[in-house]
Amino acid sequence: MNDPKQINRLILSGGFLSLILLFTALTGEKTAPHDPLSINLEYRLLPPSSEYLLGTDHLGRCVLSRIICGTRNSLASAFGAMSLALITGISIGFVSGLASRKTDTLIMGICDVVLAFPFLILVLVLTGMMGPSLKSLIIGVGIAGWAWWARFVRGMVLNAEEKDFVRQGKAMGLSHISLILRYILPQILPPLLVSISLTTGRMIVVISSLSYLGLGVQPPAPEWGTMLKESRLYLSSAPWLVIAPGMAVSLSVLAFNLLGEGLKDYFQVRPIYDKNT
Repeated sequence: MNDPKQINRLILSGGFLSLILLFTALTGEKTAPHDPLSINLEYRLLPPSSEYLLGTDHLGRCVLSRIICGTRNSLASAFGAMSLALITGISIGFVSGLASRKTDTLIMGICDVVLAFPFLILVLVLTGMMGPSLKSLIIGVGIAGWAWWARFVRGMVLNAEEKDFVRQGKAMGLSHISLILRYILPQILPPLLVSISLTTGRMIVVISSLSYLGLGVQPPAPEWGTMLKESRLYLSSAPWLVIAPGMAVSLSVLAFNLLGEGLKDYFQVRPIYDKNT
C-alpha cells in the first residue's frame, strides 16, 4: 500500500509549484525587475549578475523578466488548448458512451480518422492553414487533441454504465443528465483529473516545441519556446539564454507531473498515457 505521507508530499509539491506558476502568470509585469521588451544594445549578451540575475539576450533584454512575463503566454497557450480539447472531447465522449450503437460507431469512426494522423503533423497543418499566432496554435492543438479525450471518456462511461446502481438508475427512468451528474461523473472524475494533470505537463512541451518552430506567440512577445528559438545562435557564447527557458519548461512539467502522480496514488488510478502528446 502506498504511503499516505509520500502521496501528500507529491500533491503538496506539485500543487505548490503549480500555484507559483499561476501567480507568476497573473502578476508577471508587476514582479518582473525590468521591462521585458526594452532593447538596449549596450547591455547585449551580459552574463548573469546582481542586476540581471539570468543575464541579457542578444538585444540587451532582461532574460529573467522575459521568463516571468512569458509564463503567461506559455501557460495560457497550454491551458487554452487543453480546455478546447477537453470540452470538445468530454462532450463527445459522453454522447458516444450514452448514445445508440449506430451513433457510437459513427463517432468512434470519426475519432479513428483523427487519431490516424500523427498529432504534431496534424497540428502543424491546422496551424499553418490559419497562420502563425497564439489563437491559431490554441485552435490547432485543441482540434488535433479532442479525439483522444473523446475515446478516453467514452471508455470510462461505458465501464461506469456496467455498474448495478447505474442500471438501476436507468430502470427508474432517470434522464441522461441525472445519470451523468449523480452516478457516472463521480466514477470517472478521479482518473479524469489525473489524466488532465499529467497531460498538461506534456501539453506545455508541445506548445513550446511548436512556438520554437514559429507557430505560436510572435516576437517580440516573450514565450519560452520562442526564447529557445532566439537563443539557438548563442549556444556557445551565451548558454544562459538556453538554460533559462529550458528550466522554466522543465519545472512546469515537473509541477504538473508531481501533482498528477500524487493524485494517481491518492485515487488509486492505474497509469494513464496520452499517445498523442
